Amino acid sequence: MCCISQYSSTPEIWGIHGLQRMKTDESTVMPRLDQKTLNGLLDADRWLGYQQLRHNAEFKAGSIAIHWRGMSEEDAEDLRARVLLGWRSIAEYSGLDLLDFDGGIEIRASLADKGDAVRTFLSEISPDTRRLFWAMTSPTNPLFGPCRGAASACWFAPGGGRPRRSSG
Repeated sequence: MCCISQYSSTPEIWGIHGLQRMKTDESTVMPRLDQKTLNGLLDADRWLGYQQLRHNAEFKAGSIAIHWRGMSEEDAEDLRARVLLGWRSIAEYSGLDLLDFDGGIEIRASLADKGDAVRTFLSEISPDTRRLFWAMTSPTNPLFGPCRGAASACWFAPGGGRPRRSSG
């Protein structure tokens, strides 16, 4: 997600659902993950290894995503079922979130979401500051609650599609 204000030529960039932040001075902020979260992510990775599914995974700080874009519907359903067979219980005992997205599923630290990122950004700037929010998401995402009414423009691109302005 990208947040741009009228007073900075460098955008503020948030990633990993609000967990990672690059400020306009290009410094990076990433919260420390607790041991329970780290152990859960390790267990989720072990499950993928056991199921021989690591080649479908994208590993990020604080999350693991499994992608099935381009697979047949039957293969995607099989992959999702195999992943969730292990990940459901891991998410439950470790406090991780399971998040479906267009073309996959992700297990992630539950420390923040995109809405938290927008609320933090808005709390640090003047209410009169013009701003633009850009995200590769859908308008039902938690990001858009605080974004509506707070931005000069709020754009989204669901499923990697063509960006369009949010109504609201």
